[in-house]
Amino acid sequence: VEMPLVFKLEQRFRKMNLVMLGAGLIGLAFLVHNLVPGVFAIAFVSVVAVTLGEMLNLPFANSIALGRSTPANRGQYMALYSISFSIAQIASPTIGMQVVEHWGFKTLWYLLTFFCFIAIFGFGYLRKRRFGEVAG
Repeated sequence: VEMPLVFKLEQRFRKMNLVMLGAGLIGLAFLVHNLVPGVFAIAFVSVVAVTLGEMLNLPFANSIALGRSTPANRGQYMALYSISFSIAQIASPTIGMQVVEHWGFKTLWYLLTFFCFIAIFGFGYLRKRRFGEVAG
């Protein structure tokens, strides 16, 4: 599903907007756990939102990072991008469980939502600075 979706969307929308939408969906997936706690259907909604958010965010963020490199430094640039992503994937479970242990799951879901929305604003800032776009 992901590859045909990415193929169709990249022809119709700007990549940065799709990255921002993906981050928003991931943030929404975390937020719904606090808005309607204890309902099994919310877990389903959360999984669907995180899946769609990942399908929008990750391929297009990778493409944007690749587009910022030059042929001379492309390998080094993408290696650093991959390393930073891997470090986040390794460190985040430990950090998340520390948050849960000290402040509980409710705080974790709000914190992750907050970080997703910070990412949206960061992507918007990058869009404005790098691409000169105010909207769209």
